[in-house]
Amino acid sequence: MKKIALAFFLLMFPVNLLATVPVPAQSGTTGIVIDEWTDTIDRRANSLSRSTSVWQSLDHQLATEIQALSRMNIQGEFEEASDIQSRYQNIQSLIEIRRYFFVHGHRSLVDDLIGFGHAGQASANIEIEALTSLLHSQWALNIHYLWDTKTGIRLDGSRQAKIASQVLAVLLLIMLWRRVVIPKLSANLKASSRKDRARRTDVYWLLLRSRAPWAWLGVLLLVNWSISSNIPLADFNTLVSPLSSALILIGIGRFIYHLGSVQYHRVDVKDPTLVRRQVTVRTLFAAIAISAASLSLLEATGLSEMTIYSWTISVSIVVLLLLCVIFAFVWKARNIKTIQRKEYRNSWCFELIHKYRSGLYAPLQTILLALYLSSQWLLRSFIAILTASSVIRSWLGIFFEKMVREAHATDSGREPLPQEAREPLYLGPKQIIEVYETEREALIRNASIPQSTVSMVYGQRAMGKTRLIKTVLANFDEGMTLDDGSKITTLYVSCPDGGFTELTETLATAMGHDAEQAAEVISQIRSESSLLIAIDNVHKLITPSLGGLSEFERLLRLVRRSAEGISWILSMDVACWRYFNRARGERYRFDLELALQAWNEDQLRQLIESTLKSNNLSADFSTVQLPRQPDEFIQLTEQEQKSGRYFRVLSQHARGNPGFALMYFTQSLTLPARKNSHHYSVGMFDLSHHGKLDTLGIEKLLILRALAQMGRADRVRIEAATQTPTEEVTDSLRHLRNIGAVKRRENALYEISWEWYPEVLELLNRKHLLQLFGGTAS
Repeated sequence: MKKIALAFFLLMFPVNLLATVPVPAQSGTTGIVIDEWTDTIDRRANSLSRSTSVWQSLDHQLATEIQALSRMNIQGEFEEASDIQSRYQNIQSLIEIRRYFFVHGHRSLVDDLIGFGHAGQASANIEIEALTSLLHSQWALNIHYLWDTKTGIRLDGSRQAKIASQVLAVLLLIMLWRRVVIPKLSANLKASSRKDRARRTDVYWLLLRSRAPWAWLGVLLLVNWSISSNIPLADFNTLVSPLSSALILIGIGRFIYHLGSVQYHRVDVKDPTLVRRQVTVRTLFAAIAISAASLSLLEATGLSEMTIYSWTISVSIVVLLLLCVIFAFVWKARNIKTIQRKEYRNSWCFELIHKYRSGLYAPLQTILLALYLSSQWLLRSFIAILTASSVIRSWLGIFFEKMVREAHATDSGREPLPQEAREPLYLGPKQIIEVYETEREALIRNASIPQSTVSMVYGQRAMGKTRLIKTVLANFDEGMTLDDGSKITTLYVSCPDGGFTELTETLATAMGHDAEQAAEVISQIRSESSLLIAIDNVHKLITPSLGGLSEFERLLRLVRRSAEGISWILSMDVACWRYFNRARGERYRFDLELALQAWNEDQLRQLIESTLKSNNLSADFSTVQLPRQPDEFIQLTEQEQKSGRYFRVLSQHARGNPGFALMYFTQSLTLPARKNSHHYSVGMFDLSHHGKLDTLGIEKLLILRALAQMGRADRVRIEAATQTPTEEVTDSLRHLRNIGAVKRRENALYEISWEWYPEVLELLNRKHLLQLFGGTAS
């Protein structure tokens, strides 16, 4: 950083110091009358011999001007800058006339001049001499304008302030980029999970990997701007233009290379062709950058559309084609292996490759195959960035649902898993999936304080609240102590259906008392020390209506009046938490509030694999019939491809909910062909009921929202929550039960059917009756 700043300062200081150099008057005429030459060319364009004489005369005069300029002592024997400026402008004028001849002259002669014959070589020699002379004289002029002391140096206050501000601004920009922007991007990238499909993570990664050429381009343009704004006569365009073109193309090449590596940055799969692809992309774009810089230099000096320019284009095309052919054959074996994959067998390229596998067209098909797969690679790399957006992925959800329906239709002949076999799978694995490690540590840390604390955990149903709480309690049961070294006793209670009275009876039973001794339990809680009480599903105490917090308030009064050494962990469904958070206002603040985030695709996959392992089962994904995903381009085995596509679709429909994922997965399992086998086939889950709730009226939607918030409720609580007459509630519940969305349990309690639960939440979220879906867990 210091070296860059010092170099920039040393470059900018003399430039700004001489900002007051007066501009010498330029010559009023160049000595070359362009209009006369162009008129002559137009008149003789149809005559080859006369055009040749015009051309020879033009080149003779150009050679004379070049020799005259070369004889001048560039080191300072000329007294005024106008001496060399006049010769410089004469050469530029003659070059402009030459370019006009190439455009409007006799085509036969022009073709000879841009060819590689004698005429072309002679034309190239004179152009090379002109290019050398122009660059030499331009450099001499720039040095003269920068360092000639005869013009005098006058630095007034405003110019000094301008110079200082420019130098300071450029240095500050460089420091901000190196010291603030780059570390911030690196920190954000490190903080983001490499397994999450977060678009900003991909953007951070691409910016960091592709930044170098663009940073140097910015410095180059800033330096050129500062010089041109202070010394108008100093022209560095012949240097800046080629370098800018080269840096831009090198930057594009680095971006394309890293764009194709995004998939390996996201997942734990090593790139087997890292070195080969890196050499391929960088070599091709280095050749393109050199060609572009050469053409840009010729354009900056006015030598475009002439012999050297045409030669450069021709040589560049030949070199690039040769490189493409070489790399096509380097990649031939891998490309042929790739095109054999099932997803390419219906493509036009697959048929063409097999038709011309041998014979005269074999080399051509090798090149065509390389171009086709390269375009596929770039397209899918770009789509991979787009699909990291939640909006794009929600649009793809429609496409996914169509695929799921079609795949499920093909599985209709297989025998699904019976309900009794599904129940153990619904419970998930026996071992713990470390998803909420940060949340677990926060709960333990809060409960370890040797004073009364209250923690609230909220999340979707089946998101893992119960298992998280039990894991925290297990840590204390295994010997973990408070911060003061004292041991703590734990107590877990699942909130029963009913109100605060039923909760105290359950607490009494859990503490070893009779249910009728609730008053003694309350007294014990107010006097006990070193006790951690966890109450799960406290949303059952809340009715989303006016005065619906009364039962929950009774629990909070008990919490406030409990002994100093008692800590509490409460859990609530996120659907009820939204209502509670609005209704409480500034009341009922907890010491810790934790929201459980959605699981990502890899975590859901680990959950299902662990569940199968816990139940001594295995799954075969070879029967999954899903087409290739839009952004799928890592080459895996067929089994890995099928399972990857399945979990991609499963994650999309489960919306990051592990309970939903387990339910969909069990629906996908079909019985094996051999009885008593533990090897199940995986088909596709059933979405036939999706969309059946879209036509429901508002009264039924309100009932579904109330049940989502309360979990289970009787008809009276539903009436209170929806402010709907009894007759309408009764009719709506009967209709919802008939279609299967709601079921009635014992004690006349209603709840949303588990198989319909994802569809109900999706509908309520889409109707803006509930806001439920958030980000993914890290």
